[in-house]
Amino acid sequence: MRYASLVPFVIALCLGSPLARAQADNPQEPRKPELPEIQPLWAPYQAGLKAVAADRDKKLANLDNIYMLNLDRMKKERAEAVDLDGALAVKAEMDRLGAHQATSEEQRNAMPPALRALRASYDAALKGYGEEAAKGEEALRQRYLADLADLEKRITTTGDLDKALKVKAERDRIAAQGTAQPALPPVPPAKNEGPLLADSAADFSDTQGKNNWSYGYFIAPKPGGPYVTGEFKPFPQYRVTNRGAEWVRVGGPQWLAIRATHQHPGAHDGRAFWAVRRWTSQSEGSARITGEARRVANGDGSTLRIFVDGREVFTRLLGGHQPLTAKFDLALPLHAGSTVDLAVDTGPGTDTGSDAVTLTATIRR
Repeated sequence: MRYASLVPFVIALCLGSPLARAQADNPQEPRKPELPEIQPLWAPYQAGLKAVAADRDKKLANLDNIYMLNLDRMKKERAEAVDLDGALAVKAEMDRLGAHQATSEEQRNAMPPALRALRASYDAALKGYGEEAAKGEEALRQRYLADLADLEKRITTTGDLDKALKVKAERDRIAAQGTAQPALPPVPPAKNEGPLLADSAADFSDTQGKNNWSYGYFIAPKPGGPYVTGEFKPFPQYRVTNRGAEWVRVGGPQWLAIRATHQHPGAHDGRAFWAVRRWTSQSEGSARITGEARRVANGDGSTLRIFVDGREVFTRLLGGHQPLTAKFDLALPLHAGSTVDLAVDTGPGTDTGSDAVTLTATIRR
């Protein structure tokens, strides 16, 4: 059977897209600069960003719809061929898409060849749309920076240095958004996969400490930390809601929660509450942690941070004009009692709109 092509500029379908619905949650309006002279430059910049985002979201929604239709056709085909394992593999992928869950590399490798090829086509189109949007956003950012530089010069020549400094502060803020993320720490080449020590999704449970996992939060003194491993606090409540099973803090703040493949930070009174998933090693020796994180485009971004015994070994800002996905593959020196903390914070500020991160990780010897 032939499946619909997952390529750009396909005709949009009138079906509800899981990704599109996720991106519509908790929309956040950016804060307008206070200086009146900046606002005529800021308004078209924001309008341009919204146009780029709307075009990307439309394409992503269409992509999700076509992928789901192709999966449904493949599932029916496998069922008609009395291929139970094949039909179940397709259904599992449909369930992950519907729940906005990332598909791990291990899950991809376990797919039947036809499903794996279809998923590869979907991933390639997803990457293409993301890169296309990133180029459009970067072009707008550079234009806004140039306009701010010109405005700063004009105001400086008038002698109003306080006002010029405000323009410079806005220019520095926008320039920082394009700062390249640090490179991944080097890791040795992968050999045969060793024994599985931990799987963040499969090990998720209603008991703190089960499978060596704990679920909690950290109250940061300011956005971005610093993180203090000794101030990790376990969540006191496990509950099941229409969003699924989750660990939460009694009394909030709103959105702060950890689910099997989901972490959402929170904020209250200007303080950032990081969502932290902790694994504790029971033995000594080197290990390898691999995984993937994914976020929707709205808001100012969320930061994924990985700590080993309190030492930060990986940082990525997701969203906020940075890529929406990140993969990690890190070598970890561990001893009995070592802690590996997978933390999601509120990004550069305490805006928690759309800060949910879909996260999966495995740890192997």
